[in-house]
Amino acid sequence: MKVFRNIEDTKVVLINTDYGKYILKVFSPKVKNTERFFKSLVKGDYYEKLFHQTDRVRREGFAALNDFYLLAEIKTLRYVKTYVMIIEYIEGIELVDMPEISDEVRGKIKQSIYSLHQHGMVSGDPHKGNFILQGNEIRIIDLSGKRPS
Repeated sequence: MKVFRNIEDTKVVLINTDYGKYILKVFSPKVKNTERFFKSLVKGDYYEKLFHQTDRVRREGFAALNDFYLLAEIKTLRYVKTYVMIIEYIEGIELVDMPEISDEVRGKIKQSIYSLHQHGMVSGDPHKGNFILQGNEIRIIDLSGKRPS
């Protein structure tokens, strides 16, 4: 098991199973609880929307984003206290680990972001650690369920 993140509210690990490698993420937000509670009553569940949007976008043929396989929640009413997620693990090179990013790769990143927006999603945290070069393709991880403006 490889640990990607281990802080008070977020645990992210790579799990290796007989069926392949997956990312297991457990998220228990500790801040803005009152704000999150009221938002959940009005807007619904953030990760549930992201789960459905990811499924929709992948069914539309856009495969650059990582797949979202499972979402389990511990909740009161519509307010989620803890999220448990299983997400596709993408083998490849994170852009943060590349000493130099070529113009070709930059173009692929730009095209991936543009295509993502065309499918009604945004990358809420676009930095080098959230893009992976897999073979000759750019893959996007850690998406946001927000719509582009």
